[in-house]
Amino acid sequence: MKVMKFGGTSVGSVNSLLNIKQIVDSSQEPVVVVVSAVGGVTDLLIKTTRLAAAGDPSYLTSFQQIKDLHEQLLSNLFSDELLNAVQFEVDRMLDELNNIFKGLSLIQDCSRKTSDAVVAYGERISSYFIAKFLDARHLDARDLIKTVEQHGKHIVDFKLTTNLVKRAFAETPDVVVMGGFIASSVQNNETT
Repeated sequence: MKVMKFGGTSVGSVNSLLNIKQIVDSSQEPVVVVVSAVGGVTDLLIKTTRLAAAGDPSYLTSFQQIKDLHEQLLSNLFSDELLNAVQFEVDRMLDELNNIFKGLSLIQDCSRKTSDAVVAYGERISSYFIAKFLDARHLDARDLIKTVEQHGKHIVDFKLTTNLVKRAFAETPDVVVMGGFIASSVQNNETT
């Protein structure tokens, strides 16, 4: 099994995604594709979180940039038939994200837990639609990589993570796609 990691700029355009597809398709062994958020999205998520938590209504403009970036990429990547299904799921995640931003704007505060949850959406969205593009199995990294908090930091629980990974990959398909940078605590809260 080969693990391939692709960062934000390499998942930020149709041409770069076509290049990833070519690399993955040419592999002679099973592949785990680990992807970052689409280029620029993590920074936009952080910016939008800060604006919303400050009660600044311009968070709506920043959120719209996130939405537009994904919609443009998806519309250029998928045919109409598959586009509707993929767009539906991406819109569902974006709606969840928008609700979080609305909440942050109302309470004008943002905890570390909420910040981690927001930033995780970048990888959650990209790994989902890239799996669809590659016709691959999608695994949610939050279900496999578990962390525990030690001295205010999230540390990987290697024993639990190893067991979960072994179980998930017991029957390995040719290609698996999952997000990088994200995990979840043993209490199932997103961590980054």
